[in-house]
Amino acid sequence: MPFIASCFLYLNSFYKLVNMSIPIWPRLNFNLDFFSNILYVLNMNIISREIDYSIRILSLLSNIEKATVDEISKILYIPKPFAHKIVNKLVRKNYLISSQGRGGYIEFNKELKTDKISVLDIMKDLDGYKHVNLCTDNPEACELNPYCSFTYHLQKLELCINKALNDLKLKDIIFKI
Repeated sequence: MPFIASCFLYLNSFYKLVNMSIPIWPRLNFNLDFFSNILYVLNMNIISREIDYSIRILSLLSNIEKATVDEISKILYIPKPFAHKIVNKLVRKNYLISSQGRGGYIEFNKELKTDKISVLDIMKDLDGYKHVNLCTDNPEACELNPYCSFTYHLQKLELCINKALNDLKLKDIIFKI
């Protein structure tokens, strides 16, 4: 069985484990909604709004020649001050190249290969690594560790999410305008 399919089946059993009656398998599509569906059902915010907007900006700019921050803000419905903040961060991290001054624009760093950059790479680079729960990072931090089997399930879930995010490359989610 392919790894991703086993993750779906595991997620289904995970929902039953936590008494949720929403089946995940019919809700999942192999598109941008994939992670939103997982996180919606789990009620987790592994992908922050800043990361979401960053990925959208990179997806857009990897498909067009150049754009201003105002254009990016309008096209992607991102508040302008937030778009400026994110673009500045992406420029500092070398994902984007900025042309300053009157008529300045932003463009995707063409030295980067969209088939090599994963969503997980972007998340780690911009926001640091996020764990599903404290116990998946450091099981000894929890007093219930010797008795609790929930940590094992959360670690397995985190592995599935990380594998899926690592397999999703920027080229797979490029905005088509």
